[in-house]
Amino acid sequence: MNTMMKTKLILLGLLLLLTGSLYAQRGQRFARMQELERRAEQRTEKMKQALSLTDAQTAQLRQLHADQAEKHKAAMREFAQARRRFQLESKRIRYEGRAKLNSMLTPEQQRKLDEMVLAEMQKRIDRRGPEANPGK
Repeated sequence: MNTMMKTKLILLGLLLLLTGSLYAQRGQRFARMQELERRAEQRTEKMKQALSLTDAQTAQLRQLHADQAEKHKAAMREFAQARRRFQLESKRIRYEGRAKLNSMLTPEQQRKLDEMVLAEMQKRIDRRGPEANPGK
């Protein structure tokens, strides 16, 4: 297998790892958004009891908490989009740098670099533990 093919396979492996991580984060983000709504309702009920709020006050407070939860959700979505843009730009910079680096190296040096990258990937996988690597 030539060096270019190995490099492409390594990059594909990294992309797959990143994609799996992003899907897991998306599920966590959805759970956090639902948690915001649940906590808003809990705060409303707690304050209703502690302050002996009227039904009208409770309705206003419930709306206030719901509005705050929506604003928090919007901020979380905006942050997630900014993070994704950063990740894509960072990946582009790394790929561009790797291509320039490969153009400077001999085929033997490229092979050694590929081995170093694979070893580093294996270290990261091993650090995650067996639960993150069910195939092991």
